Amino acid sequence: MTICIFVFVLSKSEIKRLKVDSDVMKNAKGDICSKIVERQRKIALLENDSSTLSQDDAYKNMVKKIDAAKAKFDNLTQMRSELASEHHKVKQSLEELKCRMDNYEPKLRDMPSEALEEEVRALMSDKSGETEYQESMQSQIDTIKVNMFLNFGRFADYTLNK
Repeated sequence: MTICIFVFVLSKSEIKRLKVDSDVMKNAKGDICSKIVERQRKIALLENDSSTLSQDDAYKNMVKKIDAAKAKFDNLTQMRSELASEHHKVKQSLEELKCRMDNYEPKLRDMPSEALEEEVRALMSDKSGETEYQESMQSQIDTIKVNMFLNFGRFADYTLNK
């Protein structure tokens, strides 16, 4: 009987030791699970922060694109305004030209543009010819003045010497 008791005592102590080991392992497992849960929570927070940062970057890029598009739109609006102003000026010029054309004789108004252009060239040629003629006349006048001065000077010397 002594042998059986001893085995039972050893078994009881082993069971006690196993319970202690089991408790230690359960505590360790609980600590590890707590650490895992905490790290998973931190990972989720970091992923959320990363997502927020990505959204912020996307938002900033979107704002930049919107600003660039707005600048282009403003530029196009300015160009459209300038074009409208220029169009208005051209319309006014055409109206003024129509009014001026009403003052011309019907014969002149009804002439084809090629004929009018030929007439303008002829007038310009005549004006050029007149200018050349005037320059030639001025040159002859200058020559006559010089000759008169020279001749008058000789005449004055001649009369003084007599």
